[in-house]
Amino acid sequence: MRRSAFVSLFFLSNVAFADVESCLDDKISAHREVVGEEAPISYGMLSEWEAECEGGSSSSKSNITSSSINVSSSLEPNRYGGQSHYLLIQGREDLVTINGVRVNRGNCPIYDIRNVGDTKRIFPMKLGFGQTGKVLIRHGCDILEAEINVDGVVLSYRWN
Repeated sequence: MRRSAFVSLFFLSNVAFADVESCLDDKISAHREVVGEEAPISYGMLSEWEAECEGGSSSSKSNITSSSINVSSSLEPNRYGGQSHYLLIQGREDLVTINGVRVNRGNCPIYDIRNVGDTKRIFPMKLGFGQTGKVLIRHGCDILEAEINVDGVVLSYRWN
């Protein structure tokens, strides 16, 4: 009896582990679909996704819809006398995590606005309700389409 209880417990823990691994694989695939196959994934992102997959986070893929965020673009003056394109993302839920952005099917690179010369990725970006994140788009790119990975769900937006 004791042996069968141990085997059952071992089997159940392996099933739970497999579910977490499968969930984690789904999140990695969704992230790479947006930012590209070669994009680095930070340890922090992996830890956050693993916690979500284990049920440690209140965010859920099934709750994410296009109304979870507002997306717009803006053209703003820059310090060099020109104008810069920005993608503006506003949280419309208590907490959303932006895990990646792809602009114009990956043809327009994005930059970290805190250090414009650095092409380091700025994700994950956590936004509370009403908070807005800015993503700087490479000079010369008009934003026609954006795919945004929100808590593992890819949302698409188009402009005319």
